Amino acid sequence: MIFESFLEMQGLNMQIERNGEIVATVPGLPNREKATNRRYIGFRPGTDIKIDDVVINPAKERLYITETQASYFQKEQEQIKAFYMTEVEKKQKETEQHQSTIYNIGTAYGSVIGTANTATINYQTSFRELRDRAEAENAPDKEQVQKLIDLVEMIVNEQIPPQRGLLSKFSETMERHSWVTSAVASALVSWLTQLPH
Repeated sequence: MIFESFLEMQGLNMQIERNGEIVATVPGLPNREKATNRRYIGFRPGTDIKIDDVVINPAKERLYITETQASYFQKEQEQIKAFYMTEVEKKQKETEQHQSTIYNIGTAYGSVIGTANTATINYQTSFRELRDRAEAENAPDKEQVQKLIDLVEMIVNEQIPPQRGLLSKFSETMERHSWVTSAVASALVSWLTQLPH
């Protein structure tokens, strides 16, 4: 066998570590697959090598086995190809897997978040939540906040037409309660950008 000849001449003693313990020291032949250019270590058929094992070469480099594959020549198994990642590649992959995207949206009344092409926006729930919050705040101008919420709800439900200056009498209320300003702006922008049915 060709592989056996190369292994005898060029093979290196490789330690196989499994679950933190060395389970074998066997000859292995570092190589690259021509078709894919992936790195692997060739071992004799029957070698006990598995995915997630760590192979330690003579330079004490730790190689993490990601895949094993039997290789045949003239209908006989010639070697086991143990494909691997280096320690740096493994850490980089783990870092990529642990990274996640965080969206800090704040108040998202009437918003559509995600990949949906169409959405039905239920403003009733949003306005109910706004009224509940206004009631819970117990501010001296609570009645003005409630009136502002009612007015915006009538606009988005198309009970009254939006007009320039319609919200001007609530400007001081909106300055004192930034949470309601944000919610009103979100509801109006969502309503204005919603496609007609």
